[in-house]
Amino acid sequence: MLTDELERYAFSVRERQRIPAGWAVRTMLTVGAPPEIIYDVLESAFQTKREPWHTHAGLVQLLSSLSTLIRLWLDETLGVTEAGGPRIANALDRDFPAARVETGISAYLAALASLPRHAAGTAERDPEAVATELKQLQERIRRTF
Repeated sequence: MLTDELERYAFSVRERQRIPAGWAVRTMLTVGAPPEIIYDVLESAFQTKREPWHTHAGLVQLLSSLSTLIRLWLDETLGVTEAGGPRIANALDRDFPAARVETGISAYLAALASLPRHAAGTAERDPEAVATELKQLQERIRRTF
């Protein structure tokens, strides 16, 4: 899917060009891609750990994107959206797969915890910052659903 190609592009140019964390996710949501499909694509990339997602920097970027998607999807589902952010068509008509996403977050946190302390990251894709956001999302999902 295009989501994977956009993520790979953002990763490949990260040294030469500043592309904001979550850019591919936001782009796909803006053009109307269903969040479930985007999640499936990113989750598959996490599970298979194909290049470049098997590297520390790749994993951190991928989990940062998953965190962005989960936050935007959850916000939209609950009716809390950021000004100027992407809209998810008919989000309230869909069930948020809370159990599936919460289980995924546990796996993402375990993967981040297994990285060495000096694992590569950028200011926006710092492994500890990504872990903190994922923990907050997990707690929010547990409280809400």
